[in-house]
Order: sequence, then structure tokens, then C-alpha cells
Amino acid sequence: MTLTVATGPASEPLTDDEAIYHLKSQGITLDSDETAELQSLVKAARTMAENYTRRKFITQTMVAYTDDWNSHLTLGVGPVNAIASVKYLDEAGVEQTLATTEYKTDIISANPRIYLHGTLPDLQGNAYNRVRVYFTAGYGIASTVPEDIKSAIKLILGHLWENRQDVIVGSQVNKIPKASEYLLFPYVIWV
Repeated sequence: MTLTVATGPASEPLTDDEAIYHLKSQGITLDSDETAELQSLVKAARTMAENYTRRKFITQTMVAYTDDWNSHLTLGVGPVNAIASVKYLDEAGVEQTLATTEYKTDIISANPRIYLHGTLPDLQGNAYNRVRVYFTAGYGIASTVPEDIKSAIKLILGHLWENRQDVIVGSQVNKIPKASEYLLFPYVIWV
């Protein structure tokens, strides 16, 4: 299943003030003209943490694509708030909406899924991405993101701020700082 973000988050889990306070607590001083860079790195830190955990932190609208009907469709991302619709390309290549009576949803599980039942419509010939699931995922707003996730994002931010190059000679650099991995590990969705 391929996932795309249809509508990204309206905000970040960390405000500018929280990010600045964290960096200052690490002895890092910021110039007033570095706000755009800070915001970019906060977004990058959030994205790294989301990719590691396969979770969305701030509510986002997602689309999951697959080529065929399966008995169940595993979304591979969470937490899922709601399934908006299941759409498909009919034999003529026209997008149709599958009736909600043709599937059941399990958005409570760590790896949310949709169970299909009944007689499913025929799909367009050899096209790709013929089945599409539209849904929202995320904890909500910044204040509802778990604190240990925010702490991990802060650690990743500090790492990104201090190491702005891909390769640093004479130092050991990890993909994600180990402490952030430990904080994020309980939130990983295994697919």
C-alpha cells in the first residue's frame, strides 16, 4: 500500500518558543534571522519521527493506494481518526465510492485496517492504484501529542541544528539520536 499526505498538518508539535527554549537549554544561541531555518528543522525533525514510528502527530488527511481488492487493507499508519471513504476505479476508469455497507473498519488497532466483504465491484483493467482509502490520521493538535514524542522531536531538532551537514569528519553520527529512538520505540507501528 502506498501512502500520500493529501493535506498536511496545520501546525507543528513544537512551537517556535518551545524549539528555541530547548536549543537555548543546550547552550545554543540563535540569531533573529534564523527563524526560517529553525522552522524548517522542526518540520524535518517531526517528519523523521513520523517516518520512524509510522504515525502522524498532528491531524493530517491521508490517501492510501493499492492496486487490487484484498480481504483486508492494512493502512500502515496511525493513529487513524476516521475513514472518510473507500474509492475505486470502475471498469470504465471512473472513480466510484464503495458503499460503507461493503466494509468494516478497525481504527483502534495499532495497525488500522479495513475489512472488505460482500461482492466487490470489478476494477479497471491493468491500471495501478485502483483502490484508494481516504482517511484522517494524527493525535489532533500539538497539545494532544504525547510528551515523550515531543521530547524526541526536541532531541532530533538539537541534533539537526548542531549537525547541518550529511557527513561530519571525526565524529560518529547516527541516523536518529539514540535517545530519540528510545523515546519513539513504543510508538512504532510494525507492518
